[in-house]
Amino acid sequence: MRHIFCIVGESGSGKSTLYNKILEDKTFCKDTKLKPLCYGTTRAPRNGEKHGVEYYFYTKDDFSKIPSEDFIENRYYHTINNGNVNYFTLKSHIQYGISDDNYIATASPAQYRSYLEWSKNEQDISVELLRIEVPVIERLHRIMSRMGSSRDEDIYEMCRRITDEKEEFDTNLGDLEKDLNHMVFLKNYHNDDLERVISSACGFISTITYK
Repeated sequence: MRHIFCIVGESGSGKSTLYNKILEDKTFCKDTKLKPLCYGTTRAPRNGEKHGVEYYFYTKDDFSKIPSEDFIENRYYHTINNGNVNYFTLKSHIQYGISDDNYIATASPAQYRSYLEWSKNEQDISVELLRIEVPVIERLHRIMSRMGSSRDEDIYEMCRRITDEKEEFDTNLGDLEKDLNHMVFLKNYHNDDLERVISSACGFISTITYK
C-alpha cells in the first residue's frame, strides 16, 4: 500500500515550513520511502525552478492534450500578466513512479478531498491527512509580520481571507475530520511548538508507512 500524506492548514498555519522540514530529513524520507508530490502547472518556470522538482511544467498546448481521465484534480487562477494558469495533479504523476513510493504534499481542503475521492477506486493508494491548526490571532500575526504591513486596509483584507478560508475548510473537511485512522491533528499554537509538531507528524507518517 502506498500513501499520499496531505498537509492541510489555513494561511499562516506553517504547513509549508512543516513540509520543508520533513523533506530536509533525508534519512527519514529514505526509511519511509517518502518523496514530494509534484503538481503540474501551465505557468512558466521561475528562476532556479526545475521540471519535475518544484513542478511539472506544461505549455498550454501540452496541457490541452492531456486526456481528461488522467486528472485527479485541476485548478486555475486568473493572472494579470499570463491569463489563466492551471495547477493540477495527474494520475501518471503518481502511478508511473516507483511502485512503493509514498508522497507528501501541502494541499488545500479541496485538493485533499479530490485525492481522497480518487483513492477510493485505487487498490494500492491511501490518502492520509495531517491537519495543522493554529489559533486565528496567531495566524493573523504571522501573516501580517510576513507582509510587513500594519495598514488598516491590509488587516481588513486578511480578516476577509481568513473568514473565507473557514467556509472552505468547513465545507471540504467538516464531515471528514472524524476518521482518526487516517489523520492526525497538529496543534501548532506558537512558533516554538515547531519541533513538537515535526515530531508528531513524522511519528504519524512512520506509523502509517510501517503498517
